[in-house]
Amino acid sequence: MRPVWEVEVNSMMTKPADSEVISAGLVTVEGWAWSHDSVALVEISKDEGQSWIRGKVDNKEDQAWQKFTAAVDLERGVGKLITRATSESGMKQPLTGRRNHVHSITVNVK
Repeated sequence: MRPVWEVEVNSMMTKPADSEVISAGLVTVEGWAWSHDSVALVEISKDEGQSWIRGKVDNKEDQAWQKFTAAVDLERGVGKLITRATSESGMKQPLTGRRNHVHSITVNVK
């Protein structure tokens, strides 16, 4: 068995909730990100990863998770939001295929 020395970079959205009905316009996306070193960047995509919106990440304190927020302009319809984090050492969450792949939610924008 191999010991765990480092935690892979990861993130998850907590607001809005998955399948939540929200109003069109500027929406604040919130969540948490973590890594063995500090998280340097969190990005949100509303177009399946074609483009990314940079969020604000709180500073790391001890080994605590880091809160992030991002303002995302959403149009009416059903869509998907994806979040990914990048660590200070440059490690980025993969889009697929790993246990720490990007987190996604569905939103119903009215």
